Amino acid sequence: MQTMDIPPQLRAVYDHATAAGSRHAATGDLADLDEALMAMNMMVRQWPAGHPDLDRVLVSRAQLLIHRYDVEQAPADLDAAIEALGQATERTPDGSRPLPARHPPAALAPTA
Repeated sequence: MQTMDIPPQLRAVYDHATAAGSRHAATGDLADLDEALMAMNMMVRQWPAGHPDLDRVLVSRAQLLIHRYDVEQAPADLDAAIEALGQATERTPDGSRPLPARHPPAALAPTA
């Protein structure tokens, strides 16, 4: 798996999102899932436009939203996940491998 090129100004936010997602996966605590999503939302807002790894961030955000939807059944989470995946798809060049092949499950996605 290719390493994500994280802009230096977002490294701490990425590390925080990863840690919160890992805690949620280990404990099932929804507060950790919410914390991971808040950090991912901040990353999406602050990620440099045109950065080659923005699609990967969007897919990771969508995975967290889908997981939260599975747990809480909030339609807004599913809507936001669909929007994030649509944005990632729009960024995928014609002729590229399909998104699931390009984006294996992110470390941020809980496995619970």
